[in-house]
Amino acid sequence: VALTVREAQSYGIGSKYVEGGANAAGGYGVFLNKNQDDTIIIFQDVNANGVYNEDDDTAPRFYKFQNQRGNRIAELCVMDTSNALGSDGCSILSSGKEVESLNIGFKRPDPEANFIVDNNVISGPAYIVLKSADDTNCRAVVVEASGQIRVEGSDSIVCSSNVNNN
Repeated sequence: VALTVREAQSYGIGSKYVEGGANAAGGYGVFLNKNQDDTIIIFQDVNANGVYNEDDDTAPRFYKFQNQRGNRIAELCVMDTSNALGSDGCSILSSGKEVESLNIGFKRPDPEANFIVDNNVISGPAYIVLKSADDTNCRAVVVEASGQIRVEGSDSIVCSSNVNNN
């Protein structure tokens, strides 16, 4: 997951060739959705709106988790200056809605990440929480607003209060 986000960042701040010479001025991004908990989409943001649109973006790449352990995207957490960590360790938007889908964009020349949730720009960071099928293992891919991408273990704040420690 972290490498897929890094790939989008690399495309966004570099100059990836696109068949047909489509405009890459909007950069590149990743789209994650809790309802598609085994898929990450890398997209070229042709219309420069910062979000994945099936009709508007050119040749998205779909990455599906190929594992037999049932690992999945369990939560999408986004921090913002207008909210704080909830009691379950996962951020909620100021509107009170759980984060169901997340767009993380990268646009040259800056390596910084841009976060959009429900058409709202969020300051970040974003946590992509991955869990095993039985919820006994947890990892969090953290994307900072600065563009830093790291993986945290089960001691991550978003994992420690949610993992079933049987």
